[in-house]
Formats: sequence, C-alpha cells, structure tokens
Amino acid sequence: SSMNMQNWVAKLRNIVEASPGNVLVGADLDQAELRGSASQSRCRAFLSAFDQKRDPHDMSAAHFFGDRYRNAPGSKDEKNSPKARYRRLGKVTNFASTYASSPETVHEQVTKAEDELTGELIFADIPLKVTWMMHAKWLEVYHEYPVWWRDLIKSHEKNGYITEPVGGRRRDCL
Repeated sequence: SSMNMQNWVAKLRNIVEASPGNVLVGADLDQAELRGSASQSRCRAFLSAFDQKRDPHDMSAAHFFGDRYRNAPGSKDEKNSPKARYRRLGKVTNFASTYASSPETVHEQVTKAEDELTGELIFADIPLKVTWMMHAKWLEVYHEYPVWWRDLIKSHEKNGYITEPVGGRRRDCL
C-alpha cells in the first residue's frame, strides 16, 4: 500500500519533486469527509455551517470553550496561536466523534494530534475530563449523528450489510 502524503509532516512533503515532464498536483477537499457524514446524518448544525461557508471546526471550538476560545489571542489560521490550538481541538474532536467514538477514543485521538510542521504531539497532556466535556458537548450540538449510527446498525442487523449512499457499494461489516 502507498502512504498518504497528507499525513506527512510539512518538512517531508516539501522534499518530494515531480519527475521531469510531470507536475505534482495538490488538492484540499475542504472537509469533504465531514460534509459527507453531515449529509448522511442530516446534521443540521454542520449543514447550516457549510451552507453559510462557516468553519465547522471553529464552530465546535466556540461551542466547547465559549469565551475562552472567542477571546483567545491570535488567529485561528496563525500556527500554534492559542486560538489555532483550540480550533485544532475542535477539528480532532469533530473527526473522531463522527465515527461514534467513545470519549476515551476521542481522548486517544486528541493526545496523538501532531503539529503539522514539527510532528510533535501538541495535546499529549490534555486531561481525559476535557475530552469527555468536548465529546458530551459535541453530542449535544450534533445530536443527529447517534440517530444515524443507530439506523446504520439496525440496517446492518436486518440485512447483514449496509449500502453506501454514493455508488451503492455493499458493506458486509460495520
């Protein structure tokens, strides 16, 4: 299998060059995975955010941390600023939680989050109780996801498989 370059730290991505006569193309699918799950789960908060061109990770960070996030120094786009770190917590929690992760699994994902430039763990010392709080608040706001998960499980139990909404591919396991 080949390694996905989006998971490489920036220092490694910058050393790759196209062979003569070829060009490397990069693309950002702009939260395509989160958009897809929001559509499938009919998550009103995420769908509304996407329609309004709002940043869903910014929205989650604001919900989790309130004024601590809104008043944090720096910009959400300024690497390693306090505001950017809060946003990153929102992003990691969004992606871990969309897959029906337990608070412990969310915590595991949060504590494994790496700085994109250095590869250093940026939340290694975050307490489990903070991720419990983020996960609980995530479920409050994005409450359509658990309903979607239950429906997928029921469909699998009834049919022995689930069908992907795009392309209709049959999945025999969850």
